Amino acid sequence: MEEEYMEAVESYLEWQGEEQKEELERKREEVWQAAERWAKEMEEALREAAQREAEEREATEAAARASVSEVEEKEMVTEDRLQMTLTKAIDFQLHQVLAEQFSPSLSLHFKKVTGHMPLESNGLDHQE
Repeated sequence: MEEEYMEAVESYLEWQGEEQKEELERKREEVWQAAERWAKEMEEALREAAQREAEEREATEAAARASVSEVEEKEMVTEDRLQMTLTKAIDFQLHQVLAEQFSPSLSLHFKKVTGHMPLESNGLDHQE
């Protein structure tokens, strides 16, 4: 009977060992699946973060380009105004020289060529 008891104990221990092995295998598989899910979630989160960063960078670059364009446009307007002011000043100086140095008919000829008297274009009064 002792022999049967020992065999039963051995059989029970083997069965318990198998049960523990199977339980360990199930737990190992669960942990592995959880790790795979976590890795996929992290990969997706990193991909989304990279996408947001790229969109933010693109928006920043677009804003910078728009800002540069705006500054360039303002510079062009300023240059145009400066050019107009210089042209009027040159016209005025030329008209003054013509009026002081030459006859009034030459001033009239200047008006025919330019289409206006420089004094009329910038609102200055002719002073003699």
